[in-house]
Amino acid sequence: MVRSVPEAVNRTIELESGAADIAYYVSPSDIKRVEENPKLSLLRVMDNTTTYMGFNCAKAPFDNPRVRAAVSMALDTIGIQKAAWRGVGKAPVGPVAPGVRYSSKNFVPHVQDVEGAKKILAEEGVALPMTVEIWTNDRKERVDMATIIQSQLEEIGIHAEIKVLEWGSYLENLKYGHHDMFLLGWPAAAPDPDFALTGVFHSSMAGATNFAFFKDAEVDRMLDDGRSMEDGPDREALYEAVQQRIDALCPWVYLHNDEQIVGTRRELRGLVLSSRGYHLLTPVTFE
Repeated sequence: MVRSVPEAVNRTIELESGAADIAYYVSPSDIKRVEENPKLSLLRVMDNTTTYMGFNCAKAPFDNPRVRAAVSMALDTIGIQKAAWRGVGKAPVGPVAPGVRYSSKNFVPHVQDVEGAKKILAEEGVALPMTVEIWTNDRKERVDMATIIQSQLEEIGIHAEIKVLEWGSYLENLKYGHHDMFLLGWPAAAPDPDFALTGVFHSSMAGATNFAFFKDAEVDRMLDDGRSMEDGPDREALYEAVQQRIDALCPWVYLHNDEQIVGTRRELRGLVLSSRGYHLLTPVTFE
């Protein structure tokens, strides 16, 4: 029997009491609690999700790639990830999660540069101070990240107001393009770069799943070509090029590569976690 238990702490309680044999997902705040319980086991695997802060690339001033880059430079993304996720996952370096085929190995960790960000904004004639909105759903870690981002943007003259929406309302409102910036995650449903990139960066998906409203003819062309190519060095080179171009145009600030974290009763055996988030239960047995 499968039951939906929306509150993370209640899932942990159900596991502790024996009312549940498997609890998915264990929140970062409950990891230590599960690990220290002799009756429970904790399973972890990196998954193929990238959580990001997207810009509305169709809305000034974020229709300017240099302005987007300046905002990214102002943020300590590694510190944000560590503070919000408390040892879960890691800070990304590019748009494709590391477990996905052809994820670029040529990106370097993000470095915060507040003075550099201020310089770019001045060069681009951005009138400061300015007020923007950061949208997010009510997941605690995303709200925490938005709060830290809000504080760090104040250093460059950007006052960010955080707007927290219920999940269904959030996705519905993102379609209309009224947002400035937003926090969201994108899972690669299969470990292939087409699944990781096309839905969120192809112009045909703008307003559907491309909530950054990012449009670039060269990226479109490469994504279209990559979808029909056979795996091999040529396809790998093409996806390296498209990741580099997306990174240069900066429609996203990369914030978090997530983990699948599952708690089980200790007597349960045979559960192997999948990075796709779909965990096969047929091999599961009990001692």
